[in-house]
Amino acid sequence: MKKLLVSVFAILTLATPALAQFSLTGRLEANYSTTLAPNLTAGVLGRLEVPITPAFGVGVLVRPFIQYSTDLVNNGPLSVSAYGRVRVPIEVDIAPASAFSLNISPQAGVDLSYNLGSGASLSSGLRLVTNLPIVPSGGSFSWLVDGYIEFGYALDMLNLYAGLSLDQIVPSPFAQTIYLGANYDVLPNLTFNPEFGFSNFDFNTAYLILRLALKL
Repeated sequence: MKKLLVSVFAILTLATPALAQFSLTGRLEANYSTTLAPNLTAGVLGRLEVPITPAFGVGVLVRPFIQYSTDLVNNGPLSVSAYGRVRVPIEVDIAPASAFSLNISPQAGVDLSYNLGSGASLSSGLRLVTNLPIVPSGGSFSWLVDGYIEFGYALDMLNLYAGLSLDQIVPSPFAQTIYLGANYDVLPNLTFNPEFGFSNFDFNTAYLILRLALKL
């Protein structure tokens, strides 16, 4: 099965007090995936990112991947799945300065989901992320463990969610992001997704994302 998801983002990063400083970024993203064999998926993500304020810039990301996933538990309201994948992020900065980077990022993780009934659900996950820089040379191997805990509530055309993103569990320093948002089905294949969040209990890191996603 082949899937194509095209998304347009407006990302507003706020800085308190009274929005004294903020940054605005536009992003166009396309994500294509196809099933190669049972449990085996490959695809590519393409992203054009344009910081508008406080300084204009242009950056491009192309990230092919291959992933193997399997269900460990799928019994009643509880489901647990595990996956391993390899991503190859290729980044090109065009403005204000040019730069190029190529990395290989093997990852492995486990996701858990529990259906609470009446449209409510609870999900969580842990992931090991490794990164090996190829270009520019001289970079060092790095790793981290991250995760998330999220509560969701589904209505007819609206899905609400709130969660805690554990951006870095180990190694230290520990980092987390609190977020809440909604997915509204404007059309059968068009979703509007606003999200607000902030990191490490610091409102200077607050952000607002407005996203339109088209499934083709």
